[in-house]
Amino acid sequence: MANTYSDQQSLVIGRCLVTGAGGFIGLQLCSQLQKHNIPVRMLLRKPISSGKSTDTVIGELGSDNISYESLLCEIDTVFHLANTAHISAASDCYKIDCEVTLALARNAQQAGIQRFVFVSSTKAAADPGLFKCDESWDEWPNDGYGYWKRKTEERLLNEINIPHVAIVRPSLVYGAGVKGNLQKLICAIDKGYCPPLPDIAAERSMVSVHDVVSAILIAAVHIDANRQPLIVADGEAYTPFSIYLAIRAVLGKGKPGWSLPLPLLTSAGFLGDFLQRIWKTCPISSEVVSRLTEPCAYSSNKLRQLGWRPSTTFYKELPAIIAACQDVKL
Repeated sequence: MANTYSDQQSLVIGRCLVTGAGGFIGLQLCSQLQKHNIPVRMLLRKPISSGKSTDTVIGELGSDNISYESLLCEIDTVFHLANTAHISAASDCYKIDCEVTLALARNAQQAGIQRFVFVSSTKAAADPGLFKCDESWDEWPNDGYGYWKRKTEERLLNEINIPHVAIVRPSLVYGAGVKGNLQKLICAIDKGYCPPLPDIAAERSMVSVHDVVSAILIAAVHIDANRQPLIVADGEAYTPFSIYLAIRAVLGKGKPGWSLPLPLLTSAGFLGDFLQRIWKTCPISSEVVSRLTEPCAYSSNKLRQLGWRPSTTFYKELPAIIAACQDVKL
């Protein structure tokens, strides 16, 4: 199976609901489904101008203005992407996300939905440290975000009796229009605020938003994707310094003759923790430093066995990513 979808596969997916349809991955997923003439119902927190679907529902799961019965009416496949995206939010937010996901799945089960795809995260398992891990790495995470992702996965598999339940765990997602820490890093390098990151062997995994979408669709239709997590990573070994150099090169900046020592960056992170008490938008903290410098590499062996292949790398997509960042005048 290649990263394309036949008419028969489109029929298997049938009419689908995409929650979180206005998000970075959700928009791309809806676009791909519509490209293959798959009927899409988009659940949006607020109206958007993008997309050609006229079947949209405005509201938030778990709120009084959403009727599960009407939301799931005549739906065959649910793609559940709606969540609290901020990895540093209060733990209660992630617990609420878990309960909302289970409520959606229970109602989908009652409505006779045949396929339910939950987009989780590689953070649903503890960071693997120095070795590249696959889905057999089973250590529970010790942060609120990862814990509740994992708890949601476990409860979906143990409590929900939908014929096909698939779990997709993307690594760090990149692509034109990406937001979050990657967008902030590009902005900081562009404006000269970011010193050369430490040249350390801390490999981290990433994946294109388009390849995440292709993985989601394979997870929805492939029988061997049922009831197990699937990690999505493009297979490249990215380090903080290699990412920093690549961004500088696309911005037309020369290679620096030095790099920041790791202890100094770590100290800056602790200083940022203190500054955030009075300067809420301080861009650096010990958590940001940890995400930049700690190794976190993953293998997509299970997905590859299902026929999935990554189509690109961060380095190939970087010019378009930076162009999109500059278009919004960061």
